[in-house]
Amino acid sequence: MDLSWEADVWGRLADRSQAADATTESLELDYRAAKDSLAARTIQNWLDIQMRARIIDTESQWLNSLEDTEGVIRERFLSGLDGSNSLADLEAARANAALTRASLAARQQSQANAWRQLAALQGKTGTEDLIAALPLSATVPSISNPLPGYPLKYWQTGQTCRQPCSVLTLLMLRPALLTSNCYPALTSPPA
Repeated sequence: MDLSWEADVWGRLADRSQAADATTESLELDYRAAKDSLAARTIQNWLDIQMRARIIDTESQWLNSLEDTEGVIRERFLSGLDGSNSLADLEAARANAALTRASLAARQQSQANAWRQLAALQGKTGTEDLIAALPLSATVPSISNPLPGYPLKYWQTGQTCRQPCSVLTLLMLRPALLTSNCYPALTSPPA
């Protein structure tokens, strides 16, 4: 067995240990921040899907109403009622219905994209199972307000500043580590 020891005269070993600890803490905080970000994006996406579903439902009802109005105006125009403005009214009704159809199609496409994004955030490839597993609710999800002292408690724990502080500590330790590596090592050969 070959053993040797080194006197840590320049603090090289202590600097390496401190840098390794700071790196580990920084990586753990990065991981926690990534998990929190993923959860927040998933929740935001779900709420957007819920809101857009309501808008699509309302816009579908509006389109049905516009199509009914267009049908009534067309019947009046074909029967010769309403005088000279009938053609202009019919064209305006058709334009309104066409505009609403286009808007509805765009919203439905945005909804399909949002479902795909939600599936991707959850690591799934298809949206059919996801849509079946997460039916849209008829009511807005209730989100309770945070407790009055929560933000203060959150800031007091230092969770929001720990990650940047650990990154700064790591950056401050690197020059010391590099500098201490330039000094000669005092080692003793094995006995």
